Amino acid sequence: ANVNDAPTVTGAIAAQTATEGVAFAFTVPAGFFTDVDAGDSLTYTATLTSAGLLPAWLSFDPTTQTLSGTPGDGDGGTLAIRITATDGALASVSADFQLVVNNVNTPPFLVTPIADQSIQEDSAFSFSIPPTSFGDSDVGDRLTYSVTQESGAPLPSWLGFEPTTRTLSGTPTNAEVGSLTLIVTATDSATQAISDTVVLTVTNVNDAPTLVSPIADQTPTIDTPFTLTLPPTTFNDIDGGDSLSYSVSRSDGGTLPSWLNFDSASLTLSGTPTSNDIGTVSIQIIATDLAGTSSSDSFDVTIAPIVNTPPIVANALPDQSATEGTPFSFAIAPTSFTDPDVGDRLTYTARQANGNALPNWLIFNPITVSFEGTPLRGDVASLTIEVTATDTGFNQVNDQFDLVVAGFNARPVVIPSRSSIAYASTIGSVAIDPALTLADSDSTTFSAATVTIVGFVSGQDTLTFVSSPGSPITGAFAADTGILSLTGVARSRLTKPPCAPSPIKH
Repeated sequence: ANVNDAPTVTGAIAAQTATEGVAFAFTVPAGFFTDVDAGDSLTYTATLTSAGLLPAWLSFDPTTQTLSGTPGDGDGGTLAIRITATDGALASVSADFQLVVNNVNTPPFLVTPIADQSIQEDSAFSFSIPPTSFGDSDVGDRLTYSVTQESGAPLPSWLGFEPTTRTLSGTPTNAEVGSLTLIVTATDSATQAISDTVVLTVTNVNDAPTLVSPIADQTPTIDTPFTLTLPPTTFNDIDGGDSLSYSVSRSDGGTLPSWLNFDSASLTLSGTPTSNDIGTVSIQIIATDLAGTSSSDSFDVTIAPIVNTPPIVANALPDQSATEGTPFSFAIAPTSFTDPDVGDRLTYTARQANGNALPNWLIFNPITVSFEGTPLRGDVASLTIEVTATDTGFNQVNDQFDLVVAGFNARPVVIPSRSSIAYASTIGSVAIDPALTLADSDSTTFSAATVTIVGFVSGQDTLTFVSSPGSPITGAFAADTGILSLTGVARSRLTKPPCAPSPIKH
C-alpha cells in the first residue's frame, strides 16, 4: 500500500517589497510546491510566521497562490510571511519570506485643538502642550515642536518654550497686558508640519503709582511769594488708562501751614511766608490711582531768617565848595551808597563829622538826598560833612566829604567925612574932603575904590590927591567920566582956577 509523502518546496521565496499607497501583488512561482504522491492535490494558506493573520490590507488567493493589496499610511515596515502547502493527508510544507513595506511620509495632523490660555500679570505662567494635540500616522515617526508669535516673530522676551517638554513658561509684567496669539507647530522627521493657534491672554493686575523724580527741598524767602508746581513726571502709573489724584499734608499727617496752599488741579503749592513761619516743615505729597493704591514723596520746606547785609559805600562822595552869598546845592548820586540785599531800602541822615548838627544855612533833604543853602559872611569856613545810609535792618554805613565855604571879596567903599561942600569960584584951591577914607568890609585887600567928581571940566579943573602917611595911593583919574580910582586910603584936593564952575563931590 502507498505511504503518503509530504509536499516539498523546490527553493526559497525571495524577499518582496511594497510601498505605502501602491498596489502590491505576489504570486508563488509555479512548481514551487510539489507532491510525489500521484493524484495528491495541495491546498495553500498564507499567514505571518508568528501564525498571526495577515494584515488587513494584505489578502491571499489560495487558488492562484497570490498575495495582493495596497498598504496604507502606517503600514510601513517588514512583514514575515509564511505560505503553507498541505496535501490530502494533511501533511504540509511551508516557505517563509519577508515583505518589506516602504514607508511614504504622511504629514502630522492636529488631533485635539490646544485650548487658549490666560495668566495674570506678574504671575508665573507654565503650560505644557498635551502630547495628544498632534498625531503622525507614520510608524516610528517623531514630532518636534516650536512656538512663534502669529506674525512669525520670536516669542517675547518674557516667554520661553522648552521643546523637549513642550512647555511654555514665563512671568509677564504690566507691559505684556493684553492678548498674544501664538502658533504651535509640530514637525515630523520629513520636515512636514502642522500648526495650531493658541491665544494667550495676560490680564491686568493693578500696579501702584511709583515715584519717578523726587521733589527737591525748598527754601522760600520771608515776605516773598513762593510757588512750586509739581512736574507731571514726578509720579508714574504703568497701568494703561489709570489716572492719579493728589493730596498734600505735613509728613506727620497734619494740615499744611496756614501760609501754604495746594491747588490739586494745577499741582501747585503757593503762599507767602512771614517771619512767624521761620523753621522747617516736612511736606508729603501722595499720588493715588483709581484702585486706591498710592505712592508718596516727602521734602522739606525751610524758611530761614533774613540775614541783613549792611549797605556799602560804592562811590566816595566828592568834596564840595561854596561861596559866601551864592546859593549852594549838592545831590548825592544814587550810586554812592548801595545795599547788597535785594529790595532793601536806604534812608539818609547828615551831620558834621565832629558830631555837630549841620550849620543853620545848610539844609539836608533826606527824601531827595541833597543839600542846599546860601552861606553868609559869618559862614565862611571849612566843614567836614558826614552822610549816613541806614537800611531796614538798621545797619549803617557813612562817608564824609569836605565843604569849603569861601568868602566873597566885597568892593571897598569910600567913606567921606562930609557929604558935600560948596565953594565960590573966587576961591582958590579947595579940599573936597580932607579926610576921605577907603574901607573894605570883608578885610581883604581891595582892588579898587571909586569917587565920582561931578561937574569936573577937563582942561579947566584939576584934581590932586594926597595919601595919608604910610598909605601911598595908586590909581588914576578919568577926566571924561569924572571917576577917581583909588587903592589905599587918601585925601584928595581939587584945585579950582578963578571963575570956573565949582565941582561937586558925591
